[in-house]
Parts: sequence; structure tokens; C-alpha cells
Amino acid sequence: MELRYTILDPTKNITILVTTPVPRDMQPRVAAELLQRERDVEQVGFAEGLAAGTPRLQMMGGEFCGNATMSMAAWLHRDLPIGESRALTLPVSGATARVACRVPRKDGCYIDTVAMPRP
Repeated sequence: MELRYTILDPTKNITILVTTPVPRDMQPRVAAELLQRERDVEQVGFAEGLAAGTPRLQMMGGEFCGNATMSMAAWLHRDLPIGESRALTLPVSGATARVACRVPRKDGCYIDTVAMPRP
């Protein structure tokens, strides 16, 4: 299987975001292989529903991760012009409701905020 992924570092919690569709039953194995290959990475998230226009973040263990949520929000808005801002809500594993995110792009960087769900 050929995978497309990107490595993001929102708050020094380095995340791989896999953008190739991977069946959920294969995600743990794929995540383990990617973590072995990319030694500085701490976690793997899978961007689901991209082709259908219904993006969802599924973490490798089904948990919620704020850093990975910020990573996916920034990736979804990677073409956002400098000085603009976007808001979105994202379904994320481990959260019972969609997670509110704000993605402003300033000076070539993304300054994301995520409304953290209660544990």
C-alpha cells in the first residue's frame, strides 16, 4: 500500500497525518510501521472522509488528541492566505461532539485553537 502523509509539529508533539484512506482495521498496523520509520514522531492520525468532503480525524488508538486536531485543521486550510482566518468543527475520535477549531494564518504560520472536550 502506498501512503501519503505529512508530518506536523503544532506544539512539539510531532504528528503524522495520513491522508491516504486506510481501513480502520489496518490503522494500528500502519501506525506502528510509520512510528518505526519516523523516529521523532509521537502519534499517528488518519484523515478520513476527505474524498467525500466530510473530513474526520481518527487517531491510531481511537483516542482524542488536541495536537493532532490542530494539525488536521491547519492541513485542511493549508492554502489559507496569510492574514486570513477560518473556523470549522471537526469530528474527532475520542470526542462525543464535533470539536471547534479556529485557524488563523499569520506570517506564514498557523496559530490554531481547539476547544478541548472534557475527558
